Amino acid sequence: MIRIVKTLRGMLCAALIALTGAVIYYNEKLPDSFLVSAGGNLSLGNFVEISSEGILPENYGIYCGAEAAGTTADSSRLRREQLRLFGIFPIKAVTVKEVDEPVVVPCGTPFGIKILTEGVLVVELTGFDSGGQLLSPARDAGLDEGDIIVSISGKKVSTNRDVSDIIESSGGKLLGVEYI
Repeated sequence: MIRIVKTLRGMLCAALIALTGAVIYYNEKLPDSFLVSAGGNLSLGNFVEISSEGILPENYGIYCGAEAAGTTADSSRLRREQLRLFGIFPIKAVTVKEVDEPVVVPCGTPFGIKILTEGVLVVELTGFDSGGQLLSPARDAGLDEGDIIVSISGKKVSTNRDVSDIIESSGGKLLGVEYI
């Protein structure tokens, strides 16, 4: 019986030491502030549970230097949350700031982009000089920039190489072009 009590007491001491070590470890390794998406919640995994203490006091900006940075008006997006190990043992209180998610708007001139479509996209129509006159057979045939060539003489095309091979093998004969 005494042996069982000593064993249980030793196991309890080892568990308390491990628990204290885990709390100290997380207290040191976790940052004091976090950023979350607007309306989002802080999530750190299965072992660390978070409980919110509400919005920070109005004078919080004075203590954290936010007033100097001009962000005290944004303090409504700040809140203080308590981190707890297994939802029971307090680790530390942290500041959580809600931020808007960045929005990326692609613009400008595209370059170096491979566009996969059904067919071949006509990007540019150029001509050639013939006796002082600029000729463009593709434009004369009705093709415009932005058209998609689907087939040439009944052969489906999907790459520039397909178009080039069909034209080279034509021997200068007229080719029928299907485009959209």
